[in-house]
Amino acid sequence: MGGVALIRGIQQITIEDASARGGLAIVLGQPRVRGVTPTARWKFEVRAHVPDGEFLVGVFSTCPPHDNSPKTRAVAMASCPGAIAWTLKVTPWPSSLEFAGMVYASIGDPSGQAPGVVRVGERSKQYSGVAAGAVAIPAGERVIAWSAFSTAAGATVQIDQTIPAIVGSPIPIPNGGSASGGDAGLLNGPLLFTFAGAIGGYLIETAESA
Repeated sequence: MGGVALIRGIQQITIEDASARGGLAIVLGQPRVRGVTPTARWKFEVRAHVPDGEFLVGVFSTCPPHDNSPKTRAVAMASCPGAIAWTLKVTPWPSSLEFAGMVYASIGDPSGQAPGVVRVGERSKQYSGVAAGAVAIPAGERVIAWSAFSTAAGATVQIDQTIPAIVGSPIPIPNGGSASGGDAGLLNGPLLFTFAGAIGGYLIETAESA
């Protein structure tokens, strides 16, 4: 089972899996158009169809390819034992007029694996600063860890999810101390980190998707 699709704007693609293998590989190609490097990030909602119905297997977002990285690359693998078909809802983030080519193919029997989606080709990335400020984490990036320290009382860090909009509570940073956090499975971009007060420094480590 396999196929090719051209995607532009919001699209929904249904893939029949005649062999019922239950595994799917997704390859995305973002070509240069008139020499311009692509900038679109694509959000994928992956649903599996099984004999008893349909359910959401996972959601992931891609990052634009770097100048020194392949414009066509594997971006994710989905698994769901017993899947007989898949539905992919693809949305550009933010809205974009760019287009992309998608190739999908069966990757074999995932028996024994839990249903889910795994991003591939992740790259490390860091954001840092030495004073109060705001840092936007875009779609396609997952926060692995963050830390900040203060030089006086009253410093805070607030983490807000921007899509959907969920406002976080300010996290106090002790006077002359530090605060930190890690990936609890929820810190996926787009996010906004706001460091306020007497911030002496901060570091955010992310994993950027292919």
